[in-house]
Amino acid sequence: MITKFDIDNGIIIDIETVPEFSSFEECKKQKPALAASFQKRAKWYADNEYRCDLNDELLSKIYFEKSPLYSEYGKIVVITCGGFKDGEVATITFSSEDNEEDIINNFFTFINKKVQKNPTTCIIGYNINSFDVPFIIKRAFVNNILQIPTIFKIFDKKPWELSAKFKDIFLLWQLNTRNFVSLDAVASCLGIETHKDVMDGSMVGSTFHKEKNLQKIIDYCEMDVVLTGKVMKRLCLDA
Repeated sequence: MITKFDIDNGIIIDIETVPEFSSFEECKKQKPALAASFQKRAKWYADNEYRCDLNDELLSKIYFEKSPLYSEYGKIVVITCGGFKDGEVATITFSSEDNEEDIINNFFTFINKKVQKNPTTCIIGYNINSFDVPFIIKRAFVNNILQIPTIFKIFDKKPWELSAKFKDIFLLWQLNTRNFVSLDAVASCLGIETHKDVMDGSMVGSTFHKEKNLQKIIDYCEMDVVLTGKVMKRLCLDA
């Protein structure tokens, strides 16, 4: 359940992730053991999703499309945070083309300051419990960042303990069903205009590695945070 309290005290977050390397061949060259691990996962995708044999061309395609979904093979290039100000969502973004450590450290510093100022702060987002939050924490460890904000120390937390500090709009909409529904679909269902005609998540990797257009990814991430805020307000029970 989303309440006005959550709107007043919540920080909306969203991350954008890309393959750690520009190609599977580069991954194989830099981290051969990791590449071998991904190749096994790619075999599963080839068998179960693409329904064909795994060849070099398909392996490269799967690496580019699927590696950003896993913290072991992808990396963060953008984290956007948002909060309501005068009824609208204001955003702040942390990004870098080649320094994931700086992105995470700057994000953690921001979160620590917010929580110190307001201990009732909660984290809000779409599918954050299964994707954004674990991805951030795991990539923090990859970058040898061990000072995790207290609010993100979720390792031994029970689901009901997490729900007090993490408001996942995806789980709220899911209502104990097993259907995966995108943020775009939920917004459209609620009559909220989306921006997926401009860009969608499947385009982030190519926009970063091929187009070299980080600003476009930043704009997309910020639009997603604003969209999450709009959905959040529509689902607020006591607005």
